[in-house]
Amino acid sequence: MKKKLLIIYFFVNIITVFSMNTEKIEYFIIGNGNPKIVITAGIHGNEISGIIKVKELKKYTPKNGSILLIPEANKEAIQNNTRTEYYMDDLNRVFFKKGDNRAHKKAREIVKIIKNYNPILILDLHESPHNYDENKDPNLYMGNTVIFNENMPSDFHILTLDIVNLGFTPIVSSMDGTFNKEISDNLHIPVLTIELSKDESLSERSDKLDLILNSVYDYLEIK
Repeated sequence: MKKKLLIIYFFVNIITVFSMNTEKIEYFIIGNGNPKIVITAGIHGNEISGIIKVKELKKYTPKNGSILLIPEANKEAIQNNTRTEYYMDDLNRVFFKKGDNRAHKKAREIVKIIKNYNPILILDLHESPHNYDENKDPNLYMGNTVIFNENMPSDFHILTLDIVNLGFTPIVSSMDGTFNKEISDNLHIPVLTIELSKDESLSERSDKLDLILNSVYDYLEIK
């Protein structure tokens, strides 16, 4: 009997370890056909407004085109309400970087999903503790900005300006390893990173995301 229990215990632990090392990213596709866009949230687990909004979008059906949703890019961090977990590198610093850390594996899986889907645009939703201030720590003061790559196709300049007119400061991406820069540079897919501000209420942040999404839908005639 003891041998049987020991075998069962050993088997269960093998399954548990295997499950913990699997870096599958959950995603959903709504709508049908072109144009195709991707909306990501939860690269950092404590940036909740984007996570909530992308989950809400699962109930939405666009009349034209399709949207791939990744509501929880970093599920472990989301579950613990942390930017990233102590045993992981920052997910938004390891895209297209070599490594076997859990964050690297997640980044590679996200890249694979995007490659297979081949969208014309990606919206990457984030939050910052405070409103943007160029004279202060960019890790804390990036709220209400729209970040884009210097090689953003001219087709999307007007859309970017539309978002700027909603009250967002435009910033060119430059940090290596970030989702915005590396996806733009390596896959040649334009990425607009939206940084909301936790200085505003969750309701205010949600309303701003609705305005941005409506601008994107109108511009691409998805709505």
